[in-house]
Amino acid sequence: MLTILTPPTESALVDLATVKDEFGIQGTDHDARLTRWIRQATARLASACGRDGFGRIAAEERFDHHQSRLKLSWRPVNAVTSVVVAGTPLGSEEWRLDGRFLDRLVMGRPACWSMVPILVTYDAGWDLPDGAPDELVEACIALVKAHWHGRDRDPALRNESVEGVMSQSWQTVGDTGVPPGILDPIIRYRWE
Repeated sequence: MLTILTPPTESALVDLATVKDEFGIQGTDHDARLTRWIRQATARLASACGRDGFGRIAAEERFDHHQSRLKLSWRPVNAVTSVVVAGTPLGSEEWRLDGRFLDRLVMGRPACWSMVPILVTYDAGWDLPDGAPDELVEACIALVKAHWHGRDRDPALRNESVEGVMSQSWQTVGDTGVPPGILDPIIRYRWE
């Protein structure tokens, strides 16, 4: 079970000034709408990537089952600050961080986590918005841009013609709510 000890100071992948610059928007007339769309786009991307968010946090995660590896929930994991097994703190030589996985080491060799509960305290996520990966920033801007251009029509409408009577086609977004052209470059963040 994940407990966030220190929530992110910022949760949006991109700031308002960047979006306004990208769109060439001057003034503050659209700030509230754009800010709302930035937050919505960030949340949709987090969901599509199987995450609760992207911002930097301090967390404690509890594991109550015997496992060969512990899979930490928030990522990327920047540092593990403590590992406590059945009330006993482990030294840094007794575990190894491998991406988002924590391995138990006994005499320098991998072993199973055989005692529970296990409490892992760690720092994870990105300093937003400046520390966000470029692919995620671009995806967020693309979703906001879709809202912007579709604000007076169905944003999923891809094509409309009136030649005979009417012909319309819509973009499919799948179960993530993110169009494939936006999702494809960021899909690696689902597993990373």
